Amino acid sequence: MKRILLVEPDEGRAARLFEILLSSGEYVISAASTVLEATLLLGRQRQDLVLLPVELLHEALPALRDRQPDLAVVALAPPGVLAAPELAGDQVQGILPRGAAEAALPGILGEILGREGTAPAAPPVEDDAEQLAATLQGATLHAKVIGALVSCGGELRAHTGRLEPSQVQDVAAHVANTWMPGHTAAIQFLRLPTRSGDLLLYTRPLGSAHLLTLAARPETALGELRRQADALYTALVPHVAADDARAPVPAGRHWSLEEPPTSYAVVWRAHHSLPLPLQITVRRVLERLASERGFELSHVVVRAELVHFLVHCPPDCRVDEIVRQLKEGVAADLRAQSGFTSRLWEKGFYAVPAAEPLGEHELAPFLQQAP
Repeated sequence: MKRILLVEPDEGRAARLFEILLSSGEYVISAASTVLEATLLLGRQRQDLVLLPVELLHEALPALRDRQPDLAVVALAPPGVLAAPELAGDQVQGILPRGAAEAALPGILGEILGREGTAPAAPPVEDDAEQLAATLQGATLHAKVIGALVSCGGELRAHTGRLEPSQVQDVAAHVANTWMPGHTAAIQFLRLPTRSGDLLLYTRPLGSAHLLTLAARPETALGELRRQADALYTALVPHVAADDARAPVPAGRHWSLEEPPTSYAVVWRAHHSLPLPLQITVRRVLERLASERGFELSHVVVRAELVHFLVHCPPDCRVDEIVRQLKEGVAADLRAQSGFTSRLWEKGFYAVPAAEPLGEHELAPFLQQAP
């Protein structure tokens, strides 16, 4: 049987991961709470793979590889974490989204441990870069859309708008490292070091290997972004290479989820209209709470009237329990941090199995009621 060393300082998370891996019956599991403990364990017993938080990679890699140079390393990361370039390729065999990947961990690690050698490099995608650039630069962007770009595997192919070149490169890299293969669209927020406010990113596949991303102000309506992306897609897709064999797999990720987690579109209403600063705070608290509880959120939108997101969770999780934890958790966090005492949410919620966020017409009934 293959041996897996689990390094996890958080006792609750370590217990959950240990149980998931042990229940598969395929591995001998050892656990350590620190990098020092892990290196001591390696000195006593060779391991086939180490699983650890992405935050420990810089500290752990040199020490673990010094003990066992051929050790496979897989990291778990919060949603949206950008893997450093030096951690890609042969040094790390996988960087998985924490929460969404946990239910499928035994299969993913089995795929990594069973792989012989490394996959051959895919041939470069040949597209018409000049036509892509000309088409983008000739497009009329919505007033709240700050930029539009086309990327492939994190490499920028064309862009237009008001973002600086370095900012566009940062957006392309972030999108490549957070894109989940198989998604038809993704919505996320990003704060660049050189900007004071968040950007709302809307990304959709362009052909089989490219991604089209719009960067907009955070208050931009989702429907407007979707319409803008659809129009740009129609104009751009003739100029990208038709290569159905390649999917836009993020650089540095060598894994696939054969059994993806269950996804729900969730909506609940605010009791009173939420001002913009509170909307931003609520979104950030939601993402933190979900990460702490082992769920993954995407397409998170907080408006004055409502909260809307996709939650990705193991198949055996109850969506009503997830919503209860998030609604109560946000309210408790605001009370603790700022003394917020007003009632925050209306009773109840709406949830439906879905791979994409709800459209504007599906959200309309929630918007028509005055809070």
